[in-house]
Amino acid sequence: MKTSLNHMEPGLASHFGPPHLMQWPHCHDDVELNFVETGTLIYLFGEKKVRVETGQLALFWATMPHQLIEFPDDTRMYWLHLPLASFLRWQLPAPLNEAILNGQLLVDRDRTNVERDRVLFQQWNEDLHSGQVVQSGIVLLEIEARLRRLALKTSLETIPKEEAILRKSSPGPGKVEQMASYIVAHYTEPLKIEQIAREVGLHTNYAMTLFRQAYGMTMNQYIVRYRVLHAQRLLATTDRKIIEIALEAGFESLSGFYAAFENICEVTPRQYRASLF
Repeated sequence: MKTSLNHMEPGLASHFGPPHLMQWPHCHDDVELNFVETGTLIYLFGEKKVRVETGQLALFWATMPHQLIEFPDDTRMYWLHLPLASFLRWQLPAPLNEAILNGQLLVDRDRTNVERDRVLFQQWNEDLHSGQVVQSGIVLLEIEARLRRLALKTSLETIPKEEAILRKSSPGPGKVEQMASYIVAHYTEPLKIEQIAREVGLHTNYAMTLFRQAYGMTMNQYIVRYRVLHAQRLLATTDRKIIEIALEAGFESLSGFYAAFENICEVTPRQYRASLF
C-alpha cells in the first residue's frame, strides 16, 4: 500500500526544543525517531546507558519502556512520532523491520548524513506544523526513504530487547537486575513472585519492595507489561488468532488477556490490530 498524499496520517507528529527529564520510564505505541541538533541525550534502555550525540539519529518502537535521564542545558532535539501502521505498511527490509518490532534501539552514528538529517528534520517539523495534508504525505515519503537508506547500513548500534529492562539506582544492587532479567527470560511461562525471589535468594516481601523502588511498579505489573508487549508484536506481525496470541504471551485466560491489554493499550486486541492495517 502506497503512502497517500490526500489525507493526514493520524498520529504523525513532530516536536523541536529542549528535552525534559523523565522521572520514570514511559512508553507509547508508535515508532519514535530522535535527532539531536545540539547537546547529548542519555537514555536508559535496560541496564545500559545509551548516549545519542549531536547529529545522531535514534530509532525505536516506543512500546518498549525508555527513560531520558541526563542531558546538558544546551541540548536541542527533534522528536518525530511515526504511527506503527505507517511503519508496517512500508514493509521495510527485514533486518531493520525485525529489529524495531523486536524492541531494539537503533542508533545511526554515521557522520556523513548529519547535515542532511538536520535539514530533513527541520523541514518535517515545519511541514507537520503547517497542517497541510500534502506536506504530511511528502513527510511520510521522505521518512520512508530515510529509513530505507538506514536499512542499508551495517554500522548501526543495536541495543537488544533482552537489555530493555529499566531500573533506577536502588538498594540491593544486582538483585533487582537479576529479578528483571529472570522475568524477561520467563514472562511467557507461569510466574510466581515467590519463585522470582527464590531465584535471587531474597525474601519475597523484601524482593517486592526492592523491585517497586527500582521500577515504580510491582513485579506482577512488570510481567503483565512484557506479556502485553509480546502480544502487540504478534498482533502487528502475524494473522494468528487472538486466543493463540494470548496463550503464547503467557496469559492463562482470554478474559485476563483482554483486561490487561485494554488497561495498557486503551483498546481491545482486535481494535489494536485493525488500527494497523
